[in-house]
Amino acid sequence: MILAGLNAGISGIPFWGWDLAGFGGEIPSAELYLRATAMAAFCPIMQYHSEYNEHREPCRDRTPWNIQERTCDADVIPVFRKYANVRMNLLPYIYSEAWKSSQSGVPLMRALPVEIPADLACRDYPYQYLFGDHLLVAPVVEEDRTSWPVYLPEGTWHSLWTGETQKGPRVLDFPAPKELIPVFVRAGAVLPLNLGEQYAVGDGVGNAVGCYRNLCFMLYSEDQTSYEWFDGVSSKTCTLRCEKGPHGALARIEIGPIRHTHCLMIKGTSPSAVRCDGRLLQRSREPRHWRDLRQEGWYLNAENDTLYVRLRVHRFRGVVETV
Repeated sequence: MILAGLNAGISGIPFWGWDLAGFGGEIPSAELYLRATAMAAFCPIMQYHSEYNEHREPCRDRTPWNIQERTCDADVIPVFRKYANVRMNLLPYIYSEAWKSSQSGVPLMRALPVEIPADLACRDYPYQYLFGDHLLVAPVVEEDRTSWPVYLPEGTWHSLWTGETQKGPRVLDFPAPKELIPVFVRAGAVLPLNLGEQYAVGDGVGNAVGCYRNLCFMLYSEDQTSYEWFDGVSSKTCTLRCEKGPHGALARIEIGPIRHTHCLMIKGTSPSAVRCDGRLLQRSREPRHWRDLRQEGWYLNAENDTLYVRLRVHRFRGVVETV
């Protein structure tokens, strides 16, 4: 089905989805079900759907509770919940990338040769694809695998899960237990995310699609990068531009008008102070105190090398600077 979706994109269909773990027949193993769930979270449409099963014993529904009961694998519901949360975390990014697809005709889920036609090595990894402009997804399509070969095209790539940086072109033997799908973020990316109280991908944020719990922009900065973000509610765009200072630290970010209180999550910078429009922002020494801030402020997490900056609603263009 993955190849069918990628071929649909090549044929000019920008949005595509499938019946997670199959529509009919006997249920898959727990591992294949979870592999399918992980892939579907990084797909234009994520859904499970199966033929009418009320008259069958045992039931063949593709719901996580039925798969867990049938397979006796206690990991099914927790891992499904994780990827359901990841999907909701990604909604701001998916909205933006879907809007771009609607304007350009470029598929939201695209085969690597479409994006990088000159790189012939991409053809040797037909199941890999880009989800939008910035996420490289490498689904695991075989059972009983604890690792999976991932081809990284030229450039710098960051693991979505660990933040670890890799340089392409190269092939990685990436650890891939049944609960993990290899996903990498292109260097220079700005990922708009809806995160929960821990500000981590996989946080629960509920099912609301008309508002965000914590609107965040994860910045994987290079010398300069920009991102056009589509607000699906107001049909407006904003642009983020990032520049580095002489010592490599991220020095300046321009932020367009945003209707939501939001947070910048900036990898790889360790400032002594942060300003917004010339105003020094309050620093929090503990993550709990920072999460309790109702206005503006910043927190530096040395463990994951990430600077968190909370900002109020910006009705006009603002500038954030690190010192």
